[in-house]
Amino acid sequence: MQLVGAVVPLALALALISSGHVAADVRVAFITDTHIGENCDDLSEAHCKPVRNLQGSVARINSLDPQPDAVFISGDITASALQEQFDRAYEILSAIKAPWFPLLGNHDSWPYTKAADGTFNQTATPVGDEYFAQVFKSRLDGSTNSKGGGGGGAVVTGWPSSPCTNGDYGYDTWHHNFRVSFPDTMPELTFLALDWASRGSALPEAGVGPEAELHNYPCGTTEWLTQQLQSLSDESDEGDDEEAPTAQNMGKVTTAGCDASSHAYRNPDPNVNANADPQSH
Repeated sequence: MQLVGAVVPLALALALISSGHVAADVRVAFITDTHIGENCDDLSEAHCKPVRNLQGSVARINSLDPQPDAVFISGDITASALQEQFDRAYEILSAIKAPWFPLLGNHDSWPYTKAADGTFNQTATPVGDEYFAQVFKSRLDGSTNSKGGGGGGAVVTGWPSSPCTNGDYGYDTWHHNFRVSFPDTMPELTFLALDWASRGSALPEAGVGPEAELHNYPCGTTEWLTQQLQSLSDESDEGDDEEAPTAQNMGKVTTAGCDASSHAYRNPDPNVNANADPQSH
């Protein structure tokens, strides 16, 4: 049996596929679209509403009993991918007691500053994903996030620890894909956190647009996803005669209230409902 959850920026959805009974519980919390720095004079608590909002969300999660086994911080952590916005977000999020895992969003891709008259300055390339890697490295390479939280033992693996050449645009890109599992409590459950965030310029607007990009080139998200699905298939208790899942043949789970979709491996058993309703919290 293998349960696969797909988590994508802009789509806070938990897509589960089950082929049997699960005896254990895993508690997952989500924080989304924090937009640190948006409409702020500075990043202080007094002068930045998104800072206050995030502090309140962290406090609420920390007050939960029992604690979550994992907390996902969905995309658009920052307003405009500035280094200081990532730093401030990390400072606040570090207070979360449970293991937490950040995802990249389109607002986190291309750093820019904008004046009151609408003019803006931005970096030559979308280096926000590099800032993201520098700030959140310890949360994604397994050196900080480990067993803890509510007792589910969240473990993160699979995060690429270096950039590669973006096959669409030619510059370096950090693809922030990773895998979260619970080997002690529910080894049959896996979350795949996927980076579909655009790296293409939104000119004449600042930053990048909200459109998802598949990053379908060597080292991109599509290749990473296919490799992870193959790995999950190899680890499964299913027979050897089933078709190996790929990013092209897996079942699709449509998420509500967003412009993106998450995907999960479709169980070949016709008696299993592979289109389970997404859950969001």
